[in-house]
Amino acid sequence: MASVPSTEAIVQVNVGDGRVVGVNNWGEIFSRAISESNTMGDEWNQIHGHLKQVVTSQRHVNWGLDSQGGLWYMHSTDPIPPEPTDVQWLPVHYDAAKMADLDVGRDGIVWGCAVNGAVVVREGIEGTDPEHADTHAVNQARHSGASWSV
Repeated sequence: MASVPSTEAIVQVNVGDGRVVGVNNWGEIFSRAISESNTMGDEWNQIHGHLKQVVTSQRHVNWGLDSQGGLWYMHSTDPIPPEPTDVQWLPVHYDAAKMADLDVGRDGIVWGCAVNGAVVVREGIEGTDPEHADTHAVNQARHSGASWSV
């Protein structure tokens, strides 16, 4: 596995269940195991694929955005895949506008900012199956005037 030559190469980072994930200027994806006894981790390991943003949640689930705003999903049984080819990024098909930014909560619900300015949420994700979920815009009328931010 390739190690990042310098932490300065990482331009986006997210912390999840026992790991940190990040993306460098070239869209390469990296992961770093962390723990209570080793809060800094030991090394960056490259994960297969190229994305502009990656977020990680509980149970070794990763979500990512490509440069066109497409949503991608990856599930691994390990916090850090042993080899870059052991897991695959899968495209997630949905009807909402392409995304510009995303995040995922501890509950596994994915939130994002669409390129058209709408805030979108992906609910109903079951285990390792991201396809059987509902992605829709969050609007004030639906949520009684509440404000949302990601």
